[in-house]
Amino acid sequence: MANTDGGETQVAGLKIAVDATSSTDAFNSLDKLTASAQKAETAVGRLGSTSSTVAAQTQAMRGAYDAVNAQVQKNAQTLSPYVQKLKEQVDTFGKNTAEIARYKAAQLGLSDTEQQLAATYGKKLLAL
Repeated sequence: MANTDGGETQVAGLKIAVDATSSTDAFNSLDKLTASAQKAETAVGRLGSTSSTVAAQTQAMRGAYDAVNAQVQKNAQTLSPYVQKLKEQVDTFGKNTAEIARYKAAQLGLSDTEQQLAATYGKKLLAL
């Protein structure tokens, strides 16, 4: 015959104390764990959403970079003749007509003899 009295159980005349605090603590821990799991699930959902947003922004930035890079290449091609002309002006600055004729002959890939001939004609033109 079992008789209960305030957390104690009496079985066949023996008094046995039963402590339920461990199971209560376990239920409390389980409740906390469940709440934490729900928070983690919410955080994972937000992370997935953020990841999608970052991927879309990265793709948009890649498109913008490609467009800017294409424009830079186009501008470089447009400016190239002007830059080349400025370089030639710097290279020939302070030179006389014969020296400029020799310079231009060298730019055309002419031999030393042909460059000298161009310089000679340059001097003759200067004398006129």
